[in-house]
Amino acid sequence: MTNFCAKCGANVSEGNAFCETCGAPMNSKIIPEKSKSSLFPLIIIIGILILGVVSYGALSFFNKWPPFSVQQPIVNNGPSQTTIPGATTAPAIISVIYSTPDDAVNGFYDALLSGKLDIAYDALCASNKANNSLENFKKWQYLKKKFLVMKKFAIKNITKTGSDSNSAEFDVFTTSIDFRQSKAEVNNNSSLNAVLENGSWKVLRKDLLLTKEIASAYFIIGNMFETGTSYKKNLPKAILNYNYSSTFFYKNGENFYRIGYTYSLLKNHKLAIANYKKAIMYITDKVEKSTACLMAGYSYYLLKNIPKAKAYFGTALKFNNNNQVARNNLKILNKR
Repeated sequence: MTNFCAKCGANVSEGNAFCETCGAPMNSKIIPEKSKSSLFPLIIIIGILILGVVSYGALSFFNKWPPFSVQQPIVNNGPSQTTIPGATTAPAIISVIYSTPDDAVNGFYDALLSGKLDIAYDALCASNKANNSLENFKKWQYLKKKFLVMKKFAIKNITKTGSDSNSAEFDVFTTSIDFRQSKAEVNNNSSLNAVLENGSWKVLRKDLLLTKEIASAYFIIGNMFETGTSYKKNLPKAILNYNYSSTFFYKNGENFYRIGYTYSLLKNHKLAIANYKKAIMYITDKVEKSTACLMAGYSYYLLKNIPKAKAYFGTALKFNNNNQVARNNLKILNKR
C-alpha cells in the first residue's frame, strides 16, 4: 500500500513515519510504537539533514568556497613529513630590490606563477615574514595548487598613501583553474598593498597567517576525498587531511564536525561521537552547535545507547528550539 505526503504529494511507502522526499511527518499511527520500522524515521530524517550538512560543512568555513573536486589526490604530504616538492631547503637568495610598488607586486605574482617561491617570499614585507616562515609559505602554495592553479594576473594601482607616499594599494585580478569546479576557469579580484622598506618596495598582505591558510587547504583536500566528485572517494584520506588541518588550526569546530561525519560514513560511531563533541566545544554558532548535537545523538542511537541519544537530541533543542529533526527524533524515542 502506498501513502501520499500531505505536504509535497510524493508517494510514501507504507510503514514510513516521514516522507522520504521532504521529511514531513506522516500520520504517527502508521507505525506501531514497538515495530522495527520505527527505526526508519530517524534514518530518513538524518539522511535529509546530512544533505544540507554536507553543503554547510563545505561552504561555511573557508570563504564560502563551492563544492569540491580535484584532478589528483594528495597522499602522504602531511605535517609529519619534512620534504615536499617545493619545500626543500634551498640556498639563500639575493634579495631583489624593487624600485616602484608596481615592480614589487608584479615581481611577487611573477614569482608565484613561475614557482620561484623563495623570490615570492622574499618580496613580502618584514611584518608578513615575522609571522610566517618560508617553509609554511612553500607548503601553503604547494597545497593550494591541488585545487586552484593561477594562470595569469593583472594589477591596477589604486592609490599611494602615507605622508611620504611610502605605501600603495592595488587591485589584483587573477584567472585560475579551479579543480573544485570541474577545472573551470574562474576570475577573482582582491586588494594588495605595497610598502617601502629600507629603500625597496615590498608586498604587504594584510592579516596573512599561513597556519590558517594551510589548515584551509588541508580542509579542502579532505573534503575532496570525502565527496569524491571527480575521482574515487577515499574516506580514510579525507580524515587524514582533516586531521592535518587540525594540526595547523586546532580550535576549528567545523573541521571536527567533518571528521565526525566522515567517521559516521565509515560506521565508526564511537570516533564519530568523539569528534562531534569537539565540534560542539569549538563551534560558536548555536544553530551549528545544535546540528552537531543532533549528529552525536544519532550516533548514540546507532550504538543503541538510547539515554545518551535522548540527551543529545534534547541538548540540540536547547541550542536551537527550531531544530525539528531533533524534536521529531526525541518524540519517536520517547514513545518507545
